[in-house]
Amino acid sequence: MQADHRPKTGTAPFATVWASRLLLAVNLALFVALLSLTIGRGAAFSPPWDGPAGATVALTAAAIVLAAVGIGVGLLAVWGATTLRDHAARIAAEAAGQAADRQVQQLLRDWGLSPAPESGEDVARAYEKE
Repeated sequence: MQADHRPKTGTAPFATVWASRLLLAVNLALFVALLSLTIGRGAAFSPPWDGPAGATVALTAAAIVLAAVGIGVGLLAVWGATTLRDHAARIAAEAAGQAADRQVQQLLRDWGLSPAPESGEDVARAYEKE
């Protein structure tokens, strides 16, 4: 009895749909929160925006974006490694099964035993030998 190593396709679209909905809800909540803070507090910028203050804001924004990209790449790496491991295990199981079948057939031929006949012609040849 062989194990079924086919991927379960019924769960992928379900997970994708709910992940998309969750991300949309989080984005909308953050947008509403930031909008209410901006409108409620007046979000007025103080006048002394000189060079060092602008550079500080730009570098902080770049660091936040870089951190988000790093986290995203890390998550993709974990997902890719898991997918690669699953596919490699499936391919290895199939190759091992085929190699075992070939080895059993070879051993049966070496020992003078023939495998069970597969077609009517094989049965006829077996009776002709008797």
